[in-house]
Amino acid sequence: MTARRFALILAGGCMALLGASLLIAQPRTNPPVEPTIVNMIFDFGQSHPDWAVLRSGRTDAATVKFNHARHMNTANANVQSALQAHADRAAAIEHLPDGRLSLTCASCHELDAQGRYMQPISFERYCVACHEQNLIEIGPRRAVHGNVSELIEQVNRELLSDALRENLLRPPGKAVEESEIDIDGDISRDRHKEFDRVLNGCGKCHYSAAIERPKRPRGAPFQIASPEIPRRWLERSVFSHEAHRALTCLECHAQATTGQETSDIMLPSIDSCRACHAPSVGVRSDCVLCHVYHPPLQPAPAGTLTIEEYAAAGAKQR
Repeated sequence: MTARRFALILAGGCMALLGASLLIAQPRTNPPVEPTIVNMIFDFGQSHPDWAVLRSGRTDAATVKFNHARHMNTANANVQSALQAHADRAAAIEHLPDGRLSLTCASCHELDAQGRYMQPISFERYCVACHEQNLIEIGPRRAVHGNVSELIEQVNRELLSDALRENLLRPPGKAVEESEIDIDGDISRDRHKEFDRVLNGCGKCHYSAAIERPKRPRGAPFQIASPEIPRRWLERSVFSHEAHRALTCLECHAQATTGQETSDIMLPSIDSCRACHAPSVGVRSDCVLCHVYHPPLQPAPAGTLTIEEYAAAGAKQR
C-alpha cells in the first residue's frame, strides 16, 4: 500500500468518525423533542440524568395530609399508645428491645402480586387499625368513607330518624296537631350544622382545598376531592422491589424518617442506584434493564394486529 493511498484511507476514516460524532451530537428527532425528555444517553453512570420528577422539583400533590416522620418516630407517645392498643390488628409491627413498638415500611406498603410495585394505600386496610377512635360517627355508626354520596345519604337518614323520634316521642297526653309536625323543616335546620361537623372531622386528614363547602343554600351537598395518591413516579421505566428485597427500605427511602409534609417525595435519586448498578460493582446497568423497548399495549388476542395497527396503538400511548 502506497503512502498516498494510506493517507487517503486514514483521511476518509477520520471524516467518517467526524461525521458520526456530528450525527451523535445532533438531536435524533426533527423537530427536537421537548426538553423534559433526554435524547442522548450513552452510559448510566455518566450521561444519564437524574429522574425528571426530581430534576423538575415536582412535589406530591396528593390531597390528604400525611407525615411520614411522625409515623416512624418511636419516641412519639401517641404512636406508641396507638400501636400498643392495636398491635394485634396493625401489620408488620416491629418489637424493639426496650419494649417499644415501631411501624415499619411494610406496615403500610405491600408489594403487588408481581413483586414490582406497591399496592395502593387503602384507608380501611392501613389507617383504621390505629385511628379508629379518631373517626367520625354519625348516630351509632362510623361515617361512610370513600363515597361522598353515601356519606351524605347516611347523614340524611340519621337526621330523618332523629326527627321522627322527636315527633313520635312527645310527652304523654300532649296533643300534636298535624300542622305542628314539620320533619322536613327539622332536617333542613340541622343538616347544615351536621355537615359542618362531619367536614371538620374530614379536615383532620383532607386538606381544606380538597373539601368543597357550598355556602348557599345552607345544608347543600358537599364534595371531597379524591386523594390522588400516585401509584408510580417513574412511569417510563420498570422496576422490581422484589429484586431488591435484601436491602432495608431506608437504604433507598431515607426521607421517610424526615419527611413531614405530603408534598415530600420519598423517591431515591439516581446516585442511590449508581451505588450498585455500575461496572465496578458488577451489577447490570444497561438500558433495557429499566426501559422496555416495546410499548405496553392493552391486551389483544394473539395474532390479530397488523404492523400498522400495532404501531398506531403504541403511538397513542406516547
